[in-house]
Amino acid sequence: MGDEQAVPARTVATRAAASQAMAEVAAGADPALRDPALPDTAPADTALPGTGLSDTGLSDTAAARAVTGAVDPGSAAVRPPTLADAAAIRLAAADLAAGCAVVHGFAHGYALTARADREMIARARRLTGRPDDRPCAVTTVPSAIRGLFDWSRLPATLPRRQIWALIDELYELGPFGFRGPAAERVPGHLTAEADGVPRTVRVIAPGRHCPSNAFLTAALTRTGAGFLFVTAAHRPGEPPYGCGESARAGFGGEPDVRVLAHADDAAARLRHPFHAPAPVSVIAFHRATGHGRADLPVLTLERAGSLSEDHIRSLAARNGFALSPAPGAVRAGG
Repeated sequence: MGDEQAVPARTVATRAAASQAMAEVAAGADPALRDPALPDTAPADTALPGTGLSDTGLSDTAAARAVTGAVDPGSAAVRPPTLADAAAIRLAAADLAAGCAVVHGFAHGYALTARADREMIARARRLTGRPDDRPCAVTTVPSAIRGLFDWSRLPATLPRRQIWALIDELYELGPFGFRGPAAERVPGHLTAEADGVPRTVRVIAPGRHCPSNAFLTAALTRTGAGFLFVTAAHRPGEPPYGCGESARAGFGGEPDVRVLAHADDAAARLRHPFHAPAPVSVIAFHRATGHGRADLPVLTLERAGSLSEDHIRSLAARNGFALSPAPGAVRAGG
């Protein structure tokens, strides 16, 4: 079923507004953040990942509108900043670069993103109630994901081109995470030893069709980095945030935190029909764990999350891999 059949007319209109906002930030992109497989413009009902943001400033009026969520003069309604608002995206990216955390729509849910320096990571953990020794995850736009891994350290039994194909297929569906050998550019505090393999990194991204890619690109351009720190926005014991109202209730009163909601939360969920409200699933390819059925090399399911294990297993097999859950792997909701 196509999106126009599955999504109400008002949702299609919201997607068109999001595409317009992304077109406004597309000029002046950092070429390293563009995906050569994607066109320079997107259809009206899709969000184009990997688009860039020109480093242009906001007028006082535009900045005020983005901060207050003001609407056209004469309207009494207040519209909080959303991922369909190019001005709000620019302001949130500038605030993140200046040291704020941003709670934003992320695929079918919400994430908290910040600069990936030690100070901001420690603050983000305090904000979300997570322990200081929790392993880090980083995020970037889909077109930059491969550059965060050191493919020369990939086990010989795991063909890199097939892993690339699996990565592309999973991000076409929506949010996903991968752990692999970290590239040299990834600093030590963002890496972890795993299964005796030094310097692995976990990368989590929202997928190719999420409008948050416009915000991520803007933030990456502002910070000059190829990655940002990311964690689930909800606090331990809370269900994952499913709407902008929950995100604003949870973090709207926090100093130096910005909330950038989905323009239409129902549309965000419909855009990811195979994903449940849970932390994203994670595959690890930093080590080889033998061969499975039909002598396929085995990838490790580090976390079974929003995309079901059966679905991941099917896609892995289609790309030439078997799948094995890690001992003590975190299950959905963990």
